[in-house]
Amino acid sequence: AGVGRQGSLRHWGRVHAMVTAPASGASTSTTPQQQLRTILGQLERGERTSGAVEVVRVCKELREICMRWPEKGPEDEKALGERLMRQFSKFTESQQQDLVSGLRPLQETVRLKLV
Repeated sequence: AGVGRQGSLRHWGRVHAMVTAPASGASTSTTPQQQLRTILGQLERGERTSGAVEVVRVCKELREICMRWPEKGPEDEKALGERLMRQFSKFTESQQQDLVSGLRPLQETVRLKLV
């Protein structure tokens, strides 16, 4: 029984390390807009959606981007929101709600769809 428990603990340790690892390709010198464009490209190509752990990691990265989003967004902010909305089927409903509440481009896109 002890071997199974140790194997299980190792598995969850790896899962935790994957979820809490720094964003792939993220750098303190990249802007939130650049990071969002990179993630959108990966999602649009079908990358980074291989399993629940990876989707959780992407969602975590997007929430971090939300916290750093500038007051005056880029000119293509609305387009970024629309691109991200097209990827929403890859996230759970609660993840979608977190992202909409935290990222202004999504708030604007949702608002326009509701009008």
